[in-house]
Amino acid sequence: MENNVPHLAKKKIIFIANLDTGQGMSGGSRIYFELLKKIPENFETFFFGSRGTIKRLQQENVKNTTFFETDKSDKTNLYSLFGVFYHSLTRLIKGISIVRKEKDIIENANYVFSTSDFLPDVIPAIFLKWKQPHTKWIAAFYFFAPKPWQKVNPYATSIARRIMGVGYWLTQLLSYWLIRKWADLVISCNELDRKIFTQEGFPAEKIISIYGGVDLDFINSVPAPQEKSYDAVFMARFHPQKGPLTAVRAWEEVVRSMPHAQLVMIGNGSEEAQVISFIKEKHLEQNITLVGFKDGVEKYTLLKSAKIFLHSAIYETGGMAAAEGMACGLPVVAFDQEGFEYCYPQGLLAVSPIGDYRKMAEAVLQLLYNEEKYSTLKNDALELVSREWDWKKRVSFILDKMRNLGD
Repeated sequence: MENNVPHLAKKKIIFIANLDTGQGMSGGSRIYFELLKKIPENFETFFFGSRGTIKRLQQENVKNTTFFETDKSDKTNLYSLFGVFYHSLTRLIKGISIVRKEKDIIENANYVFSTSDFLPDVIPAIFLKWKQPHTKWIAAFYFFAPKPWQKVNPYATSIARRIMGVGYWLTQLLSYWLIRKWADLVISCNELDRKIFTQEGFPAEKIISIYGGVDLDFINSVPAPQEKSYDAVFMARFHPQKGPLTAVRAWEEVVRSMPHAQLVMIGNGSEEAQVISFIKEKHLEQNITLVGFKDGVEKYTLLKSAKIFLHSAIYETGGMAAAEGMACGLPVVAFDQEGFEYCYPQGLLAVSPIGDYRKMAEAVLQLLYNEEKYSTLKNDALELVSREWDWKKRVSFILDKMRNLGD
């Protein structure tokens, strides 16, 4: 990716990421992180977000960006109903406040990029656009919230989570309406969501699908260990949507057939305590290793230390964690999610029905015992990410779409 892009010279872009805390790393966060790292130097770039997120961006060596803190707290309790409500409300208010305060910054902004569909990101972005009608609004919309009555629902684990899920669904209805009415470009994370937008009248030329990406140059620079330490790796937020409890239940079944089978779990989140409790209850301490959130060299060293990527998400339409595993030469075992045919047409062993941990365990064992199938899927995975998932290609595509919006 060259840093000299004449047709985007001297353009001003403002990123708004009020809801992101900098704890962990979602796929949506990774998309704007990589975009910030690869935007040409002759862009004038500003970032509005929390202190925790700004620290993470600086640690990842994001340069040529001016940062503005919308919240000075490093940690927020997002595991309680009150914590989520308080966090969202305060970030929304502070986001609008700082946009109003920094008049010199928003003046003559060419683009504003809201980094999620949550209202604390959407409302300040649309407020800026109302102040500066010529500003082009690029809105990220990566995930349609599950409807409260859906059978497969990651928020159905408790009453508090059901309330959170209903709240998320209701607030997203508002942000979805605002984005369809005012956004100049929408970035979705899968083809299914893009089709929903277009079927409801949103212009097809104003929405693109970006599944995320992988930094192939960096991944290939991380040496692989001489021997594999783990039979599988799970890497995701410890959130009901991502299925960490499903992963450990599946691994209990794997251990019944392979007593020394090893699983390493990368990540943290609201279900971490439940995962730890299950491991202790089932005496799986010698079979499952929890390492917390990892990034950079540590993350890819762990991925390359495993044989299989265990993707146990129960509600997913895209996501890039599995692609990172594929880039490290890992075939993926995942539930047969609608939409995976677009983002993972190869390199993945699909399991159905969704949520059946016993079937997932059978698929893991099938790959571990079948060297020919394992090798085929591994090669397919590597070929897919090298062809379609390179971040340099993804970012160039986004910048080209921004250019086509005109002034």
